[in-house]
Amino acid sequence: MVEKVRLSCLNGAAVDLSDMFLTVSNNIISRSTLGRVHVNECSDENFGGLSRKVMIDLIASFCFKDTFHFLGWIDTLTGLVAGLKHTSRALHDFLDKGIEEHESLMNNDESDMKDIVDILLDLQKKRNAWH
Repeated sequence: MVEKVRLSCLNGAAVDLSDMFLTVSNNIISRSTLGRVHVNECSDENFGGLSRKVMIDLIASFCFKDTFHFLGWIDTLTGLVAGLKHTSRALHDFLDKGIEEHESLMNNDESDMKDIVDILLDLQKKRNAWH
């Protein structure tokens, strides 16, 4: 990140710090939860693209139903409901794929480096063994 800012300054280009900090935070979250960085992949269906969609669709959009319950039908007309469903489905598919990757690697590799998904899968395995 520092190198990118330095090069932009040398070239006299503008620096979008909000985008850089968002990328760094997504990299940290991705590495700690999923074990690797998924943000730098070139797709809207990766962790970084999906997190940006969630922030835009869920946080930055005005939802009539939340404020005026009787006007909830407007959210359907504006496309908010369809966008939320699409983003939710894409996020679920991405996370399901990540869990499947961890489950397949879990059977083959017993390394000391575990991320949050590995820990949760271990807990699930132990819980199922108790029942």
